Amino acid sequence: MLIVDLLRHTSGLTYGFQQRSNVDAAYREQKIGEVLKTGTLQSMVDELAKIPLEFSPGEAWNYSVSTDVIGYLVGKISGKPFEQFLKERIFDPLDMSDTDFFVPADKVHRFAACYSADPKGGMTFHATERKGSLTLQDDPTKSSFLSPPSFISGGGGLCSTAADYLTFCRALLAAANSAASG
Repeated sequence: MLIVDLLRHTSGLTYGFQQRSNVDAAYREQKIGEVLKTGTLQSMVDELAKIPLEFSPGEAWNYSVSTDVIGYLVGKISGKPFEQFLKERIFDPLDMSDTDFFVPADKVHRFAACYSADPKGGMTFHATERKGSLTLQDDPTKSSFLSPPSFISGGGGLCSTAADYLTFCRALLAAANSAASG
């Protein structure tokens, strides 16, 4: 497996929710890639090492935990925890002070509820409360994002603001424009 396979989701890894194969079933059994995953990035990689690949790397595309493994590799290669690397190399230089893997107590008053539209009543993704055609997916007063997680995902889990996200998008655009012109 090459890093490029992880970046393009051709690594042979998968997600348990795909429910297509025995490999997917093994992910579900070990709770690999679940949204409310406990443990650490290290423990996830340790469990992944015990499960066969879905296919040989480079042979197919499959949405997977590849980006989590990239986060793990960033930490190993940089010699810093993944979240520290992101803070030092991306968030602090771009002044993205409202982006982290949790919402600190002094910012909780700005933390919004997350709703999902559910016109057919089929939403079951950790939904806790319905309001008309909306399902409350994450209550900001009870959210798991109110404390630092043990599992720092390379594939998701950041909390941010629209302003910080715009800053990040502008940095990507500036880098792309610079690469194209130079």
